[in-house]
Amino acid sequence: MARPSAGQRAVRRNFRASCDCFNKQPIDGGVEPPAIGPRNRAWWFTDSGGTDIRYYNYFMHKTLLSYNAGTVPDWCKIPVIEDTFISRDAPDQNFSGATIFYVTVESDDNGSDINRALIKAPSDDPQYALSIYALPSAIALPGWLLAYSVDETAYDNGAVTWNTQPDPISLLDQIYLDSEGWKELNIHPARAILLQLEDESPTGDDLKFRGRSFVAVDTVGHPNKKPSISI
Repeated sequence: MARPSAGQRAVRRNFRASCDCFNKQPIDGGVEPPAIGPRNRAWWFTDSGGTDIRYYNYFMHKTLLSYNAGTVPDWCKIPVIEDTFISRDAPDQNFSGATIFYVTVESDDNGSDINRALIKAPSDDPQYALSIYALPSAIALPGWLLAYSVDETAYDNGAVTWNTQPDPISLLDQIYLDSEGWKELNIHPARAILLQLEDESPTGDDLKFRGRSFVAVDTVGHPNKKPSISI
């Protein structure tokens, strides 16, 4: 028997992910677009225009189209429960109330600064991928973004600072960032994640700023780009 091709395996993975996502759509509750998160069965029934069989087919068609295009659909994600960033330049300051969190390396005549991000995922769902939206305003140079697992009990989101940040445990995933848009990082099975740039020591005139900025909460101009977890 011939082995399945890489393309066939990808289609099977996407179909399985779509089935898993369908089973996560709640009977009651959920959210409505443009919010990110599962939508209830009545919403899908109405949006499909119609019958019990049709709404399942409608859901699977829309979901597979998204997965096959390389993106996790909004209804197959849940927002992260906590996120913040920490700054070497402000080692005792907590930034959990910020509307944007930063993963950057900055250098100028006055010195340099490093910012890292911390994210806690929901504790009642298996984790598959972390979706983060990279804004164009902070993109000066391309670079690798690294995702490390950390102990979720080792820090309090509302109090953590550079000086009290948790130690990284293991590298979960890395992605090369050179454009605006949604980026996916495989973080399974971690519950808490530290994000940092691979190169945190820029030198020379051409490396005065290297960074990535991600929307941390829904804000004017960047709605519904809060970091989220695929389900």
